[in-house]
Amino acid sequence: MLRQRDIVLIPIPFTDLASQKKRPAIIISSDAYNESNEDIVVVALTSNIEPREFSVVLTDDDLEDSLSKLTEAHP
Repeated sequence: MLRQRDIVLIPIPFTDLASQKKRPAIIISSDAYNESNEDIVVVALTSNIEPREFSVVLTDDDLEDSLSKLTEAHP
């Protein structure tokens, strides 16, 4: 089962919709929601850190496993 805080790779289509690329995302939906629904709620992750109003920088302390790079979650 997919759990809250799991990092997953999801296919993100390019703007022309002709192709896609797998990109990392973190699951933010609760475990109870994930168990009772076919969908999950995720937020995109990036190692391209830039000041953004609603972004959150993730550190190894935020996750069970370590990150290979400083990572930012942004909606």
